[in-house]
Amino acid sequence: MWIFLRQIPKGSTRRKLNKFVSKGLRPSWMLFSFPSRAKVKRCEILEILNTETKTIEYHGLVQIDPSKAALKVVERVNGGRLQGKFIEVRKYVHRSGHRDRRALFSERDDRQELRRQDRRRDRLRSKVLHAPEIERALRIL
Repeated sequence: MWIFLRQIPKGSTRRKLNKFVSKGLRPSWMLFSFPSRAKVKRCEILEILNTETKTIEYHGLVQIDPSKAALKVVERVNGGRLQGKFIEVRKYVHRSGHRDRRALFSERDDRQELRRQDRRRDRLRSKVLHAPEIERALRIL
């Protein structure tokens, strides 16, 4: 399962995200650390550029296996601090035009994406940054 970390600090790296999320994998009440089957499989940083205002946001995506552990991590680290900033953490939901439930109730025959009209921020461009790329992007800004 993927979890979403909203508005992470500008200088965040995948290593820092991994460390932040890994804290939620082990209960704080345990004195000794026992091996856990839950693990962070992948960390990514998203750079989102608003083309209208020229502002950039950074968000984190972390894949945790198994899903049950990911839900516990969301509970444990939501509202935690990453580089001094409080971070909102939630389950990531991928939206696709092919999975739009409103299409079942629509009488239209065309298969266009129905959500396109109600997107709140349609002038966004996003890309996934890898560790070396984020350092380069930060130097440019």
